[in-house]
Amino acid sequence: MADLDETQLAKLAREMVMNIRNYQAIFDDFGIDQNDYQRIEKLEFFRAVREQFAVEWNSTLSTDERVRLQNLAYYEQLGPVLVRRAMKEDANLSSATDVAKVVMKAAGVGEPRADKASAERFVITINLGSDVVHIDKPVTIGAFDGEADSEATSKPPVIELRPTGEGGGP
Repeated sequence: MADLDETQLAKLAREMVMNIRNYQAIFDDFGIDQNDYQRIEKLEFFRAVREQFAVEWNSTLSTDERVRLQNLAYYEQLGPVLVRRAMKEDANLSSATDVAKVVMKAAGVGEPRADKASAERFVITINLGSDVVHIDKPVTIGAFDGEADSEATSKPPVIELRPTGEGGGP
């Protein structure tokens, strides 16, 4: 049996759950056969990881998102092949890069994302009798680019509270 570490076992579980490629091609990539896979399936770690990947993969909320994820998986595998071909001096890369562009576009790589409006909001209401301060701001975080919306990261407003009424102040 091939000696696979936890990272490789997790990759194998992901490949099997996504079911994008033929299982025999996946086995070949990992250097295993059907008997090896049957033994790997008995490993508690592998079962747990495969189950988690299955939950994540099947929880995709829309067809668009699932197609995007499938194309990201294809793009991940296509990248190294294109780079190897590009390294050859006599390489004709036009058709290969055209395929890569199609896969990248379908995966949303390099394309500006048209994010749906977030319904999440940050709301604070401070009620001090006759003085009411109400702050209502949308909360948006770019999940794929790791950058928060500039409005969300700007300094919070400074609220000056002054006592009013009897014996409350200078």
